[in-house]
Amino acid sequence: MDKISEENVNVAVIDFSKFKDDMTPFYLNKAFSDIILNVDGEKIVAHKLILAARCIFFELLLLSNPDQSEIVLTNVPVDCFKKIIKYLYTGCISLNFSDLNFLFEILKLARAYSLKALVTAVSQEATSSLTTENVCLILNLANNYDFEEIRQICHTFIDEHISDILMSEPNFFNALTQKSMIKLLERDIFPLPEIEIFKIVSHWCNIHKDENNLVINCIRFSRLTRHEILNIVRPTKLVDSDKLLELLAYIEENNTSVSTITSHSLQLYKKVYNDIAVSLTSEEDLFLQRIFQISPHNM
Repeated sequence: MDKISEENVNVAVIDFSKFKDDMTPFYLNKAFSDIILNVDGEKIVAHKLILAARCIFFELLLLSNPDQSEIVLTNVPVDCFKKIIKYLYTGCISLNFSDLNFLFEILKLARAYSLKALVTAVSQEATSSLTTENVCLILNLANNYDFEEIRQICHTFIDEHISDILMSEPNFFNALTQKSMIKLLERDIFPLPEIEIFKIVSHWCNIHKDENNLVINCIRFSRLTRHEILNIVRPTKLVDSDKLLELLAYIEENNTSVSTITSHSLQLYKKVYNDIAVSLTSEEDLFLQRIFQISPHNM
């Protein structure tokens, strides 16, 4: 006959559905409550043990003053806060994902209270059904609240659907905020030729005010051709003449293998001048001459 082990054996009995049913009645219930959460003047009863066990934010807060009977929280949306507290009690949260502003307020609170699992779950759900109709709003909110993971997912979605967007949504990028445009373009991996990016930015600038030229400065002008600068960029007047002429000089000099800069400058000036002289002002003409280090009598 085998000898029965005298060691203790741990038997895990997990019934999460019953746990939720058992805990739900204590949410907003005065029974056994020992703490009041004063949220912008509205008092919510709660239980220290549950708060501390489920949320490190409240655990540290209560450890710093175990005898406190009231916690005052300001600048916190009460409706969002109640959703968070109910989540702490039940492990579940019910959200309307069509109300994206409310959703991001929930995410903001969840992040502030170090509820990483909740942030991850809500973020994944919010980005699981991205469309060309909602991605701009979600990206704007992600940038406003600085949610990097959601921002990256939105960027990837736009990159992967850029062809469809350009064909069917000509005003798509106009829905983006300045910060969203900057974050999208500064990655330097946007899957479009630089001149097409400029056209998008130009259209956006016709609708929005580009504070401090932060969006237009995302354009890599050195990647443009002389023809593109003269015929597409210059007419928009989004870039001042001095910068345009410097760009022309840069492009021409970097596209040549001639080492004698002085003799070659005259050829470059004539080449550029023939293209733009018709619409150049006298000031621009003089500046162009200075860029190429020549004087009119050498013409």
